[in-house]
Amino acid sequence: MSAEERDALRARVTLHAPGLILFREQPVVAIAALEVMFERVEELSAGAPYRLIIDVSSSKRPGPAESEWILRWYKRNLGTSLEAFGLVTGNNRLINTALTFLARSAGFPGVQTFPSLEDAERTLLP
Repeated sequence: MSAEERDALRARVTLHAPGLILFREQPVVAIAALEVMFERVEELSAGAPYRLIIDVSSSKRPGPAESEWILRWYKRNLGTSLEAFGLVTGNNRLINTALTFLARSAGFPGVQTFPSLEDAERTLLP
């Protein structure tokens, strides 16, 4: 991965508000990108309590290896400084409901889904 690609990935993860990190997923999820982007989450949080919004509204569903990587990261960080976790999925309520169910059955107990970034902000802003 080039320095430019790494910088572009890091730019997709921002401190959206104090205590609230926004993670804009790429259209195609890849483990190498996840490693860079979640490293940026950890840098931005600096060990302080935070809430995380992951915008997946324009990304494709991750494959099994990527899903497993995300699940391991979540389980490792839940109960540390990560206080809440939300997914912005778009306006399809059926997809939101299905993702919430799948996330909770996969071991993401506190995940919430939102149709828009604004809805996620209203709920997750500290």
